[in-house]
Amino acid sequence: MNFNERLTRLRKKNGWSQEELGFRLDVSRQTVSKWENGDTSPELKKLILLGDLFHVSLDYLIKGIETEAGTSRESGFFEYKSSRTLWGLPLVHVVKGPGLTRAKGIVAVGKVSVGIISLGVVSVGVVSLGLLSLGVLSLGVFALGLMSAGTFALGSAAAVGALAWGDFAVGALASGDYALGAVALGKNIAIGDYARGFLAIGREAHGSVTVMDGEIFSSLSRQDFLGLVRTHLPNANRFAVKLMSLVFPQ
Repeated sequence: MNFNERLTRLRKKNGWSQEELGFRLDVSRQTVSKWENGDTSPELKKLILLGDLFHVSLDYLIKGIETEAGTSRESGFFEYKSSRTLWGLPLVHVVKGPGLTRAKGIVAVGKVSVGIISLGVVSVGVVSLGLLSLGVLSLGVFALGLMSAGTFALGSAAAVGALAWGDFAVGALASGDYALGAVALGKNIAIGDYARGFLAIGREAHGSVTVMDGEIFSSLSRQDFLGLVRTHLPNANRFAVKLMSLVFPQ
């Protein structure tokens, strides 16, 4: 059995398509097809990755020679992939090990993960948690999504973080249509130690309508704040206004 035949057999044994194997190796489906047809051979780096993926030695992969330990070897690699699928994706895919591990499933866990619910260093999903996170609901050091939370958070609807940008933003530095933070830059409403917006409330406030006071959260009641909004911003987002009102006493 030649290398290309062993590669094809190992791939099929794991239930992977050429496209999926290519994804794991960061190559195209066409490249995998050429390897399996014997038209080209992978470079050494890819051979090592193949050995890690299939848990086989390079001797077995290239020459078909089994080591004393057999065709499998310990490499700190673990993978679980459920047999059940939804929309062509495994319900659960977990990959752990050295190198760049990739997971793709409804629930995906790996250094690079893509799924409905994903967890990884780089994570993409509807609900996403990771160092770099992208999703509808995104949590991470660097978070980007419809609603996001992280050290650096960018959310089209809402963002919470040390540095936060979003329609509704809360953070040490917050910027958005509605901003709440130590430094708050709000197109409509800004509340913070330093506040800049159409309606600005803070120890230092700049805007068309301003309230400046050393103790803003004790001198201004919730009803006072809501009255200001009704008077000056009658079409303001009610949900954002309701959330911002919670910082004021009854």
